[in-house]
Amino acid sequence: MPVSEAGKKRIERNAQLSDEQAFVEAREYALRLLDMRAYSSGVIAQKLALRGYQKHICEQVVSRLIAAKILDDNEYAQMLVRSLHESRGLSRRALRTELVKKKLSAQAITAALEQLDQTDEQNAARAVALKKARATMGLPYEVRLRRMVSQLARKGYGGATAFASAKWALSEVGEDCDAGEWD
Repeated sequence: MPVSEAGKKRIERNAQLSDEQAFVEAREYALRLLDMRAYSSGVIAQKLALRGYQKHICEQVVSRLIAAKILDDNEYAQMLVRSLHESRGLSRRALRTELVKKKLSAQAITAALEQLDQTDEQNAARAVALKKARATMGLPYEVRLRRMVSQLARKGYGGATAFASAKWALSEVGEDCDAGEWD
């Protein structure tokens, strides 16, 4: 990612600060970030490093924020799983990918994903498929089925779950397949 001239100067300045001053400024920057929205400790450390703070300063700031219970990766992961599962209908597999992108630990990811069971995932897949079934009214059955299965696959659902949910949704909106090849 390209850095502006002002960004380059800030990085140079931050690298030359004394440890005490760097810690204070890095902590203030981290707190400003957390005032805007929640972040994982890994993302905060990455953002501090991008600002030119030395690695030990970044680690020190993150550990202090964790000790003060301002940063909590487990809570953040659970909130993110609930939010993404409910709003976007993502599967556990897709949620795992999103959590890894947020630089969360494997332990936090596993704990967060445990709150979803097979029924939750199936209900979410059905809700996504039902919405797509209603949006594709008037199209041929095969086209609708293909579009629903594709959308569910993009959301991380396996083939069997996607196909079963799509067929369920089509039957819910009153369209059953007459062709034996889709059964």
